[in-house]
Amino acid sequence: GDPVSIHPALGMLLVGASFATLIVSLRALRDSRGVNPELLRKLVHLGMGVVSLGLPWLFDTAGPVLLLAGVFAGGLLAGRSSACWRRIAGGILCGIRRPSVGDLCFPAAVALVFALSAAHPSHFCVPILTLTFADAAAALVGTRCGAHRFGRPGREKSIEGSIAFFLAAIPCAYVPLRLWPEGGWAWTLLLSLDLALLLTLVEALSGNG
Repeated sequence: GDPVSIHPALGMLLVGASFATLIVSLRALRDSRGVNPELLRKLVHLGMGVVSLGLPWLFDTAGPVLLLAGVFAGGLLAGRSSACWRRIAGGILCGIRRPSVGDLCFPAAVALVFALSAAHPSHFCVPILTLTFADAAAALVGTRCGAHRFGRPGREKSIEGSIAFFLAAIPCAYVPLRLWPEGGWAWTLLLSLDLALLLTLVEALSGNG
């Protein structure tokens, strides 16, 4: 569909309010349930991805998205040395001991993909869906069921996690490509399988979040 006609400032306010609501909700979950920090980080990851999927329908230029990404990344950087921020988001964004830059890479990736997608919904949705759901599936399955490990310390992955990533990445590519078709179902399925395999290899070789 076409982007909605709202002022960019209102769109930025909606996105910011959505992220704030996400953090507040997860803080309440942390305080009431004592949820594992890794799970909380993945819930943040999923929430950010779902909110980001609406960007093509809120903005028709990359400027507001780049600004939002810069503000968000700047806040995360500043928050790493802020005691107040740690009280608010401790155990959600900064509650793990392993080195990770994934929280900073996520807004940068969203902004870059938005700028490169040239307002084409499938070009934006395929990578963001994959980043959101396939990456989370790999992390959760790898953490819980990853018996066959590979890689080196700090970049250790599991075969089970990679399989989960591949299986989740297929519909992440196929569904948008069918909603905004550029070819038949067989071509779309083949392209989806190719994308899923390529991105699985990229994920398996990446490290530090």
